Amino acid sequence: SVSSVLTEISRLYSNALNYFEAEERKNLKEVTKEVASINKRTKKLKSNIYNTVRKLQEGSIDSGLFYVQVVDYLRETAHSLSYIANPAYDHLDNNHKVFTEEQFEDLTTLDSKIRTLINQANYMIDNSDFSELPQLIEEQGKLIDVIKSLRKKQLKRIKKEKAGTKISMLYLSILHETHNMLLHLVNLLKAQRDFVANTKTQ
Repeated sequence: SVSSVLTEISRLYSNALNYFEAEERKNLKEVTKEVASINKRTKKLKSNIYNTVRKLQEGSIDSGLFYVQVVDYLRETAHSLSYIANPAYDHLDNNHKVFTEEQFEDLTTLDSKIRTLINQANYMIDNSDFSELPQLIEEQGKLIDVIKSLRKKQLKRIKKEKAGTKISMLYLSILHETHNMLLHLVNLLKAQRDFVANTKTQ
């Protein structure tokens, strides 16, 4: 469930940015519906926590705790996505201008790196092999630095009055939520690693 939700999040993140760039309102609206569906799915996982934790072996309090964390971080990751797709759609729907070519190039580079990171995360989850987690955390750190530099770049544009308020707020918001997604992803992996390690020792 976790890796299939992450795969969907990766795909929808890319689609949201691509459809926004192409100004394809109808397709972007479809993405917002799919994002809502993912959020429903993670909510359902969360509401089933009680039953699942009860099914975990007697005495495995820790594995129950790690399971709860995994579901929480998955839900937060999906939430971040809705704070990207929905404002992008509203922006387009209100006929506001989209990002500049340079901004889209920066976001495309970011998107590509995030997809690679999520693929690595899914490999770890599917194989219950977290030996490469320190390298993934290092990559996450580099990506967060990239986001910081993109933020600074945008603030300079605002200072030079080269960017409008609405488009700047949307761009900064997308960077902020992408940053959150990366934080939740690594926390999710740590909890998944601990969950797997704990269930193995039961």
